[in-house]
Parts: sequence; structure tokens; C-alpha cells
Amino acid sequence: MKKINSVLTIITTLILVDHLSAMSMFFLTGSLNLSVTKIIARALCSIVALHALLSIISVFFMHDGAKIGPYKMQNKNTIIQRATSIVIAIMLHPHVKAFGFLINKQPITTPAKIMVIVTEIIFFGAILLHLSVSFSKALITLGIIRTEKAEKIVNRVVKILCIALTVFSCASLVFCIVNWRG
Repeated sequence: MKKINSVLTIITTLILVDHLSAMSMFFLTGSLNLSVTKIIARALCSIVALHALLSIISVFFMHDGAKIGPYKMQNKNTIIQRATSIVIAIMLHPHVKAFGFLINKQPITTPAKIMVIVTEIIFFGAILLHLSVSFSKALITLGIIRTEKAEKIVNRVVKILCIALTVFSCASLVFCIVNWRG
């Protein structure tokens, strides 16, 4: 089951990067292929729901990783992974609702613009932080990473990419929302 969940993590990552890139380009250009974006978003939600279900089963019913051990970094990353998954679950509905306004080209008041920006930055940050601490775990489970040195390199690369994606996505979102006319 862990290997299946790890494969889902890799697939989710690829679709997520595609979704973030497509939406960021929409934020910057104002043009959006709604049918493609909906397909990507629905596929992403379906795979994430399955990933979440397998993760819940793993943690609560199989007691995988439930024991806190002497490895401070692993414990910190596990806590971050679990906390961000809760934030993602909570923020998913406001995320979908916010983009309903944009897709339907509805006018947004200034307080609503601020709320969209804040909730989306929290959502983007939670997803990319979750990814940055989870990705190497998936590669280890799949046997792709076999050494501690390789794990450290992958972690650094993934963190740099996640920071870049966060900055790009948030900047394009703020640009779009601030300039939104509806």
C-alpha cells in the first residue's frame, strides 16, 4: 500500500505542477482554457483524495510512522507533513470557491480580493511545503533513493523548486487579483 501511495505522490506532483503552471499563466495573461483546466483539477482532486485515504489508513489503522523516535529531522518532517495535509483539506473548499469567481468573471470587492489572496497563499504554501517534505519519502519507498546523500540532494532540489513555484504562483495570483475587473 505504501508503494501505491508513493506512486500517487509522484503522479500528484506532476499534475500539480501542470495545474499550478496553467493557472499561473491564466493569472498573468487572463486567458484560460477552461475545459483543460477543469480536467486537470478534477484528475488532481481524484488522485489526491485516494492519496489522502491511503495515508489515513496507513497512519491510523496500520500505525505506520505513528511512533516518534530519536530522529529529530524525520519527526519534524512527519509533523509538517501531517499538519500541512490538514491545512490543505481545510483550504480546498475556499480555493475552489475563489476560482469560481474568476472563472465566471464575477466582480470581486477589495475585502474579498484580500481574502482570496490570503487564503490562496496559505493554500499554495501548505501544498508546496507538504510536497517538499514528502517527495523524497516517496522516492525512498519506491527504491529510487538508496543513500542518505541522494536523499539530501533530492530534498534540496525539491525545496528550491517548491520555493520557486510558490513565489511564481503567489506573485501571478496577486497580480491577477489586484488587477481583476470582473
